[in-house]
Amino acid sequence: MTVDGIQPDIVTLVSILKVCANRGLITVGQTIHLELTKKGKEMNPYAGNVLVDMYVRCSLVLEAQNVFNRMPHRDYISWTTLIAGYADHGAAQEALNFFQQLQSENISLDAPMFTCALRTCGNIGAKEKGLEFHVELYKKGMESNVFIGSTLVDMYAKWGCLTEAHEVLNGLPQRNVVCWNAMINGCGMNEDGDSALDVFEGMRGEGIKPDATTFLCLLSACNHVNLVHKGQEFFQAMGECYNISPSFGHLMCVTGLFARSGQLWEAGKFLSSLPCHPSKHMLIFLLSACKTYIQEITGCQCFDQLIQSS
Repeated sequence: MTVDGIQPDIVTLVSILKVCANRGLITVGQTIHLELTKKGKEMNPYAGNVLVDMYVRCSLVLEAQNVFNRMPHRDYISWTTLIAGYADHGAAQEALNFFQQLQSENISLDAPMFTCALRTCGNIGAKEKGLEFHVELYKKGMESNVFIGSTLVDMYAKWGCLTEAHEVLNGLPQRNVVCWNAMINGCGMNEDGDSALDVFEGMRGEGIKPDATTFLCLLSACNHVNLVHKGQEFFQAMGECYNISPSFGHLMCVTGLFARSGQLWEAGKFLSSLPCHPSKHMLIFLLSACKTYIQEITGCQCFDQLIQSS
């Protein structure tokens, strides 16, 4: 286009920015950004929002904020893109600060934004702010939203408040697999394996079919409280009863289940039984456990496999 002397307009440039955002082409994106600046179009609301999104997707959140700060007119999309960017990149406190600024500008939060806010509060233990959001949700009648409900369960569980998490779950008019998974995971992370198993039975009692995430949460819960036999049962049921193929996470959980209980020979046997070659992460984890429990034979076998995989 430019070779033929045709200058791209703002629609074309923004379209290219979207491609850069989706593919992580930051160098090309920065070139387009410079072109927009030369044309005086950088602060166009449409272009500005896409620039913020591109920098967030390319993990350059500070650059995204620089664009955001220069925008004369920031709309809901501008705010949500930047806040989600901070939250997704582990800068939860910054995300929470922007939530407060957003509310001060009288911009009403919707369900996805509340979900992001609650997740942020759970991650950094911001109890006071999280409770404020919960009260606001109650007043707006949004507490029963299934996605908000599952995030509330997760938030309370991360704070160690399992009673409140159970209350939220029980108060939901409809409970899907995401809600149940959040509760099972919450019990597991708080080392309450028995409650995790009870929640799973409650889930099955309501006719909710477990998914891959359900079994990852269950295996993790068994790992936390050393329920080796139960973990084996869940792993077996996963494939035989629900036709769910194990992911790396499932395999790591089972390996950890054996290793943490000192059953290193069983862990090695499990890895050897896999249809695919065990990953380096699994072998390194097992090798470390062999060192802890002084299991030389299994450790040597594991080391040989690690060398072969290299």
